[in-house]
Amino acid sequence: MDQLHLNVRNTASSVGLDKQGRERDLGRGFRSKKLQSPPKCRKIRKLRILQCNINGLCTPSSRVKLDKILELASKHQVSIIALQETKLNTRHRLRVKGYNIVRQDRSSNGGGGLMFLIRDVYFQRIDRINSPRKSLESQGITVLSRKHNNNINIFNLYHPPNNQKLDLDALEGLFTNATVLLGDLNAKHTAWGCALENNRGQDLENLSNDKAFLFLNNGTHTYRSHSYNTTDALDLTISSPDLFPYCSWKVVDYVGSDHYPILIELDYDIKTYGNNNIYWNFKKANWTLFEKNLNEQLQKNPITENLENEWFVFKHSIFTAAEGAVPRGKHKKTRPAFTNDSQDLQKLLAKREHLLQSHNLNDNTDARIELNKINAEIKRSIVL
Repeated sequence: MDQLHLNVRNTASSVGLDKQGRERDLGRGFRSKKLQSPPKCRKIRKLRILQCNINGLCTPSSRVKLDKILELASKHQVSIIALQETKLNTRHRLRVKGYNIVRQDRSSNGGGGLMFLIRDVYFQRIDRINSPRKSLESQGITVLSRKHNNNINIFNLYHPPNNQKLDLDALEGLFTNATVLLGDLNAKHTAWGCALENNRGQDLENLSNDKAFLFLNNGTHTYRSHSYNTTDALDLTISSPDLFPYCSWKVVDYVGSDHYPILIELDYDIKTYGNNNIYWNFKKANWTLFEKNLNEQLQKNPITENLENEWFVFKHSIFTAAEGAVPRGKHKKTRPAFTNDSQDLQKLLAKREHLLQSHNLNDNTDARIELNKINAEIKRSIVL
């Protein structure tokens, strides 16, 4: 009986991982013919993204890492999880309750692989970038905003630690307005906390400067080598200048990979499933658009016995019509004007000046990391 309880506990994970031929001791989770619907909508004040180089999801132990990632996502109310180095291929089938999964598996040579896990927000896939160099892997989604033409583009990137240079021509096309680039490009530069620089890091730094993009990294190490017991800042998050003032960034709890997860918050107005906290003035709604959208959705999703599916279709059409309406009692939020003589900024400038005078940054890694953190705080104070 104790062994039976143990088997049930091991298969009751929120993750179900299947593979043809079934690897030994690899749990399948509970089977269900019904499509799992997203969990009940919670009030989302910020768009939270969790990024991590998971370093493999195709072994029995990897399920534990994904479970920990999902626990972090639940703890921090994360809507989007971006993973690199999933090492999955087309033979692996992954199901995660409550999440939409967008995968990009490497077709050959093993390793690599990208994946988005998405819940609570409306999104669209972005076509893959065309790169003649197969080492650069990328996938993208657009998160729909409540405001027209203010959707957020999120690109998940990975480049293995080989001798190839970054495909700057392909990457340049991703540096657009309202965009967040994240992932592991194995690019090193002191600007985001690395002790050394490589050619890939210098190229990425120059491209970001040319496009006026800003690194959210504050100098904290995101990678630890278990073999050499060394640390580095390999996982990057880069934001367009229009999103930077709304972003925050921090490294969170260890999950078992040699890379640490990173939590990004965007204080931005996005579309969520069934937001009951906004009361729309439907006198200004576009009901013609509602009828058109409802017919289109029903053609894509015919009437079935699954009432959850019909309810989702109806809600999506209602929300589309309500885009022409005006929220009641809602006022545009204003940001305070920046003042260069503020006390907080003066303290940061004084702290940075003291650090520059009292430490030799070339020989002191901790002081260099502290300087990067101070510079990141100063940027947040200046950029509006």
